[in-house]
Amino acid sequence: FIPTALALFVGMLVDRWGASKVHTLALLLGSVLAPMPMFYWWTHTPQSSAIAAVYVGEAILGLLLALTTSVYLWVVELFPVRVRSTGVSIAYNLGIGVFGGLGPVLSDAGNLVISPRSPVSAPAAFTVFAGLVSLG
Repeated sequence: FIPTALALFVGMLVDRWGASKVHTLALLLGSVLAPMPMFYWWTHTPQSSAIAAVYVGEAILGLLLALTTSVYLWVVELFPVRVRSTGVSIAYNLGIGVFGGLGPVLSDAGNLVISPRSPVSAPAAFTVFAGLVSLG
């Protein structure tokens, strides 16, 4: 709901700053800065307030996800018109296949090395790593 409600404002931000700058902001906030505190908070919340923590955390993620809508315009602008559909589909599906497909496997394997209750959990570290790769 939140990304949909904020789409107009994100569109105005894209018009003012450009799609690549808004996408960079979304990566910085949503993939580099937010994951570690969010995962730490979720794993250390007392059970009595866990449901509230999930709702508040999802609202925060909704705000961050609203900014990621700029990626669709940015990716489309990367390719010339004659290969746009092919370029976007290959780039999107390779990225989703590699990072989305291996994410749960690597996070679960990382949980064997890093305790999920430590200050940095494996899913948070993987998310930050993927965000830094995307920024680089």
